[in-house]
Amino acid sequence: MGLMPKLNKPTHSAKDAFEISISRVRNADLKARLVAATDVIVAISADYELAGPLQNLHLIPRTMPVAAVTKDEMEAVYTQRMAGLRGPARPIYGAPWAFLQ
Repeated sequence: MGLMPKLNKPTHSAKDAFEISISRVRNADLKARLVAATDVIVAISADYELAGPLQNLHLIPRTMPVAAVTKDEMEAVYTQRMAGLRGPARPIYGAPWAFLQ
């Protein structure tokens, strides 16, 4: 098994990345629920920040409730709005891998 390349810490905060990711959501109900989830996202990212350097990421629970947002809705934020090639947060998602190009 090969070693993973060491990536620099992102320059954007989790809050900024999440807010940019959800910036184009048109469904008003979904948008309101995603905006309401922002504080939870920030709190979870703080846990990640603490656990990462200690190599304790495995201790963070895999399933955490994120306000009234379903798992499928949160996955869609990631796959379509963050990692998706045309997603609003794609530049943030791709930035750590820019050195490979």
